Amino acid sequence: MRIFILILFFTLTLFADTDRALQLKKMQHEGRVALVIGNAAYKEQTLKNPIHDASAVRDSLKERNFQVFYIENGSRRIMVQTIDRFIRALKHSSIGLVYYAGHGVEVHGENFLIPIGSAIETEMDVKYEAISMSRLIADMQRTRSRLNIFIMDACRNNPYREASRGGTSGGLANTEAEGFFIAFSTAPGKVAKDGSGEHGLFTKYFLKYIKKEGMPLREVFHNVRQNVYKDSRKKQLPLVRNGIGMGEFYFTLPKINFPSEPLKTSVAPPLTQKLATPTSIVKIKEKPKKYTLSIDTNCKYSHIYITNIKPKYERGMRLSPGIYKLKIVASGYKKLRYTLNLFQDTHLRLELEKKSTAVVTHKDKGYWINPKTRLAWEDNIQKTSMINWSDSAALSWEDAKEYCKNLDLGDYHNWRLPSLYELFNIVDYKRYQSAIKKSIKNVSGGFYWTSSIVVPDTSGFFSNMFGASNENIAPSQAWVIYFLDGSSETATFATDGHVRCVRGVQR
Repeated sequence: MRIFILILFFTLTLFADTDRALQLKKMQHEGRVALVIGNAAYKEQTLKNPIHDASAVRDSLKERNFQVFYIENGSRRIMVQTIDRFIRALKHSSIGLVYYAGHGVEVHGENFLIPIGSAIETEMDVKYEAISMSRLIADMQRTRSRLNIFIMDACRNNPYREASRGGTSGGLANTEAEGFFIAFSTAPGKVAKDGSGEHGLFTKYFLKYIKKEGMPLREVFHNVRQNVYKDSRKKQLPLVRNGIGMGEFYFTLPKINFPSEPLKTSVAPPLTQKLATPTSIVKIKEKPKKYTLSIDTNCKYSHIYITNIKPKYERGMRLSPGIYKLKIVASGYKKLRYTLNLFQDTHLRLELEKKSTAVVTHKDKGYWINPKTRLAWEDNIQKTSMINWSDSAALSWEDAKEYCKNLDLGDYHNWRLPSLYELFNIVDYKRYQSAIKKSIKNVSGGFYWTSSIVVPDTSGFFSNMFGASNENIAPSQAWVIYFLDGSSETATFATDGHVRCVRGVQR
């Protein structure tokens, strides 16, 4: 029993390592584009470190395969022109990054980057003389890149007191954006000193941790935040807003270690299939050049294939140590695919499961039942078509929940908004436009709501920033799925989206 568990453990470990290596290999070829701005030569107040900070960030990003658009002491015209070039390049890339060091101000909850030579005397001047952060974020979102990162080392003392909300608060406002990882050098409403060293405190640690091999994006800024907070004697606490949902990113990729005999394609056994304990495993003390492989199933007339070698499978055949991909076919049963790491004489008994019953569709009643989960899904063209991306009838998250609550379909009244897990169960990644089970016919463009909310950050940093307990942080986003390709993201509750109601035991 223990030996079989070890066999299965090493097989699954090898599969996981191979899959991770392939993902990292793909990341090596992702397009990376960065916009780096350092503004220091302000007429009102010259800053010491932004040029040093920006040039060092530029060089470090280039070393990590970023195409960098660089601005030093840029006027508004230069910034606008360079931003346009950056956005055009991002349309053909997977990763976008903006780093800004210089003066930044906040007007009525919106942040602005201050160009060199701006004639700002009043609050109204800012909107015409400065660069809107939210406008830049919106332009980046439209490129549909895989990941966007926005770094604002701009919360320095504000020389435009009249431009700040309240006139004396200083600092920048909190910002959230779907699909973005946003980092401020300090908390909303706070300011950060320019620093006395070669680099500002925030950028000093940012430059340090992006060099760490295999350190994920979240860990980079977690370490930056801790070190800045400590070195500033708890006076400066960087803010991080993570809206990227799923996926990972490394500034410096970890080393890619493929297994000694990598698979061209790796297929893991489906979750619904069961592996029984082998009836016997013979361990040979002296390691032979070849090992015996015997496979049994619970079906008398099953056919067993080893797909990555030429010889056909025969019971008790002897094979060299290595990775073997098995396929078992039997009439009336699901095909079973299994990857085996053979390193000793092995006897397996694999259990086949009977095929699922046919899909049940109630066309006349406007819903579809998934035979696997027994959940009923709304599939009513009249109900679905009235909620489309450009329609004023598109629903917010609260309205979507209310719509399902009041839905009267198929003589049932207990409809509800599905969880993220439930909605994932009708995604079909073998299809595209739309990536949804074939049995569901009515699909609108854009995203579909789930009942799964995005849990607020309860790490304690918000309570330090705002002097409020974590319980007072109300959720503001929920998970959504785009059935164009089956991808998931987060959206704020007020955003308009689509709804597909579900009925059954919640999962």
